[in-house]
Amino acid sequence: MTYCSKCGNMAKEGAQFCDRCGAPLGGGYQQPYAQPAYPGYAPYRPQKEPLIAVILSILLPGIRQVYAGRVGRGILIFLLVPLLSVMPALSLFAIVSVSNFGAIWTLAIIVSIIAFIVYVWQIVDAYRCVEEYNRQGGPRY
Repeated sequence: MTYCSKCGNMAKEGAQFCDRCGAPLGGGYQQPYAQPAYPGYAPYRPQKEPLIAVILSILLPGIRQVYAGRVGRGILIFLLVPLLSVMPALSLFAIVSVSNFGAIWTLAIIVSIIAFIVYVWQIVDAYRCVEEYNRQGGPRY
């Protein structure tokens, strides 16, 4: 036995409409159901501290990028800065003769300046990336 969902009247067996109110009975008819409207919430992402990023970049270049979610960039800087820092010292050990001493010394100074610029840049970039992370709510890939 089925009952009318509108008025509650007991319907006859096999009837498709209610005898009392005329509403369609269960046979395949469904009341339209709208999903409740929930505001779109994004998952909570904790804010990163820019000062911690700067301190990490001073102590270990590239770790800030990993801290802010940019792992590839962090690994690149982690490998690049030490390499640029060691190259001038290695070039000074490569002096074979006095005739090329000036060229190697000049190359060592140029590479040292480039290493210092990259080192300072990655510290400034540390602050900017964490600010961007906090503003956008996550890492940019």
